[in-house]
Amino acid sequence: MNRHPLIQFCILVIFLVGCKAQKTPQDYTDLNKGELSAAFVLQKLEEGHVNIQNKIIKGDLQLYVGNKQSQSYSKKVKYSILFKNCVFEGSIIAFSTQGENNVYLEFDNDITFIDCQFIGSVQAKESTWNGRVLFKKCLFKNTASFEGASFRGKQLGFIECHFAKEARFQRLVCASYVNLMSTEFLEVCSFAKSNFQDVFLAGAVKFYRYADFSGCVSENSFIFNYSEFLGQAVFTDSHFRGQTEFFKTLFKKPVFLDNCLFVGSTKFLGGQYQDSLVLRSSRFVWAQPDFESAQISDKSKFTSIGSKVLESKSLSF
Repeated sequence: MNRHPLIQFCILVIFLVGCKAQKTPQDYTDLNKGELSAAFVLQKLEEGHVNIQNKIIKGDLQLYVGNKQSQSYSKKVKYSILFKNCVFEGSIIAFSTQGENNVYLEFDNDITFIDCQFIGSVQAKESTWNGRVLFKKCLFKNTASFEGASFRGKQLGFIECHFAKEARFQRLVCASYVNLMSTEFLEVCSFAKSNFQDVFLAGAVKFYRYADFSGCVSENSFIFNYSEFLGQAVFTDSHFRGQTEFFKTLFKKPVFLDNCLFVGSTKFLGGQYQDSLVLRSSRFVWAQPDFESAQISDKSKFTSIGSKVLESKSLSF
């Protein structure tokens, strides 16, 4: 006996509604609208190299997600990553605390972000980066933390980037060539106690507030040409083993270079010092620092008590 047509129609509707309910929102990706879920991106990262352009990433990108373990461990991201002209609406999280244990991220390949916006925070504390790392023309609207990160590839670049909130780069270990060309830090930024084994280049960089480079060790050239420090700048207790250069750099607030060691040539050519310059108890091994054409607003705020050149000769200006 044939069923009544109305009953057959009702059964069909119930079946279709049930199928639709099984498709969870986090797994659904509408490519035509230019949106991707964070879950979709995480899935692609597990499958192979990623190249994503012109998309909005919805949700937090929790890169540390994996099987829980009984002790702290490092999770590897094996493949290269390229994001271009993307907006990350959630946070990017590459570090996690699970009870008494920590999960650290290790990136084995090249990582590239070009023309991207990070609406949420970027949390990459204690992470390891083995390939080239490039952030170019990126906007960080929230806190960015790379505290304790290790960069082992050929280059680490934050080029023409804009940090709207606090930037934390304390305790970096960089075997990479570091390039901060034309980047702006609108809030407090810190590279305190970092180790730079290759060239550190910060040309035309703008620091709007407090900038902390205290306790740093630079094994190679350390260059801040054409940069602007609009807030207080601190380099106290740092060791510079290669060339150190602040060519035509503007310091609007006090700058502290006290108790530092300068092994290579040190140049402050054409700099503008509109407040205090403190060089107390520092040592210059190579030669007298070069202040040719430097503009000093108030020489009474130039302090060099206890500083030495070649271990014996007192520093003079």
